[in-house]
Amino acid sequence: MFSKHDSKGKERLRQIPATTAHSLFPSTSFVSPPYDEFSLLVPRPQLILRVIRLSQQAPHRNRCNEDVLLYPTASCYPLTIGFRLMSDYEVSLVNDSMQEFYVRFHGPAETPFAGGVWKIHVELPDQYPFKSPSIGFMNKIFHPNIDELSGSVCLDVINQTWSPMFDMINIFEVFLPQLLRYPNPNDPLNGEAAALLMRHPKEYDQKVKEYVQRFATKEAADAAADGEDEDDADEEMSDVGSMSEGE
Repeated sequence: MFSKHDSKGKERLRQIPATTAHSLFPSTSFVSPPYDEFSLLVPRPQLILRVIRLSQQAPHRNRCNEDVLLYPTASCYPLTIGFRLMSDYEVSLVNDSMQEFYVRFHGPAETPFAGGVWKIHVELPDQYPFKSPSIGFMNKIFHPNIDELSGSVCLDVINQTWSPMFDMINIFEVFLPQLLRYPNPNDPLNGEAAALLMRHPKEYDQKVKEYVQRFATKEAADAAADGEDEDDADEEMSDVGSMSEGE
């Protein structure tokens, strides 16, 4: 990582043409004077650094690496241009693979999913970003467009209308929150949730909250990512709570 006094590194950053940067990362905001771009590289709590690397070979595979979100304290490859800061996300690589990882996702505020924590499994295909990533909920969620058993997501922007202009930030800051806020009961993966939403919306909200309390805790999310059965994990947590009360 370049230090603030790395004049050569600073010069290399500034030599990247703005048109090139915009074409590669059209949605990324680059730092402009009087701000010092290196001041934003200082690690901060709850911030995740989006590492951007350039390569003249296999640019679409390089994009896979660019989109993986890393903690600023993790060992990073040298930065060249552009970066983006995100808050409240944790990313865990699977077998150190940059193409398979888990993202901790929080339910959007002012919805029945508020307060819930889910581990989202992400796989980036070799053709990414020209081909959409595969995503799925590891711990259970009650939603018309999410399969309760497999965690598969029915979302047109991922399954049908994906564009190489989209990235992980779009998925976790826009697409998934919007899906939870505005479910589509007319195209369900969970028929029970869809029927309940259309016929008894208040009961739907209540059942969503029950699932959040039981299956969408931090402990349940971690257990699901580790391959444990959620019902067993829930029972174990209940036993621990009972023991604590007995003491």
